[in-house]
Amino acid sequence: MKSADKWKSKTIQKIERLKNWSKTRKFRCETCRSETPPSLELSDGRHCLPCIAKRLKDNLLLSVDIQEWTLIQFAEFLKKGSAIERLIVLWRFEEVMSIVGRKDGTKVFQLYQALAKNLGYIHQIPLASYVRQAAHEAAVLVGESILSILVCTKEGVPAVQYANAVLTAATISHDHVEVQ
Repeated sequence: MKSADKWKSKTIQKIERLKNWSKTRKFRCETCRSETPPSLELSDGRHCLPCIAKRLKDNLLLSVDIQEWTLIQFAEFLKKGSAIERLIVLWRFEEVMSIVGRKDGTKVFQLYQALAKNLGYIHQIPLASYVRQAAHEAAVLVGESILSILVCTKEGVPAVQYANAVLTAATISHDHVEVQ
């Protein structure tokens, strides 16, 4: 385990491993009673994907102290991280911008390109769609200052990234000249 992974609890590590996810229909989520796969067995029972994502967002990832993390760490998580590493940055992007801004405000924009690429994040891990949604929400939070990156997304990128870049740009400013 890398030293940067010290923040990962055993539960987070379990969620992060693709082999721990089951696609079988023979389960009932302990939280919401759903029977829709995929699911993951945790210490308190089997849970569906939406309930796992909610637990991650509302509890597990919020409890991680990111105040001492650097711009380089945030950027690496967005570029090369696991789904959970990406989600901790994306779901807490306002806080990330504040942390980076306090240390060197002129460099916050360096995260925008990596943020935009997460609009096209594709992976076998069931949380991949949550990464794309979180990237959309973070980009909308950033607002017009990320528009130039979004509208420069070329058709040569994966289709899901291109479509999500267009959707996100339109959400930020549908009447902006470059978006139209």
